[in-house]
Amino acid sequence: MKLRAIAAATALAAAAVAPMAANAMDAENAVKYRQQVMKAIGGHTNNVVMILKGEVPYSDQLLPSAQMLADTADLALLPFEENTADSGVKTTATADVWNNWDKFSGGIKMMQERTDTLVAAVESGDKGAIGEAVQAVAETCKNCHDNFREK
Repeated sequence: MKLRAIAAATALAAAAVAPMAANAMDAENAVKYRQQVMKAIGGHTNNVVMILKGEVPYSDQLLPSAQMLADTADLALLPFEENTADSGVKTTATADVWNNWDKFSGGIKMMQERTDTLVAAVESGDKGAIGEAVQAVAETCKNCHDNFREK
């Protein structure tokens, strides 16, 4: 009888701890996923800029690079919906992301709109519009980093 009670207590304790371990893992994976999305956005942005500056001879890849940037920007908001501010997981995202969610999510949505504008500008071939669109995307990134990322 005593052995059953110990086994039952152990099972209950394990059941109570398992969700906490799963939540910690979820936060870790959420942070890792969103960091990868943001790195991809940075990579696609850098590729577009390098092509426009003539640093690489890949002008035929400008449109696909802009499209990949816009597609990746569309992925950016969802991974931030899980508030990981108090999770203990190392991240450069500040708690202001969740404390000022409307401002943060508005910035992400603005980035999405501006990357779509970049695609349209590249499709038009208008160099002036392309330059303005790239600057607008970069401005959006900077604003978010200034307000929601550890310095």
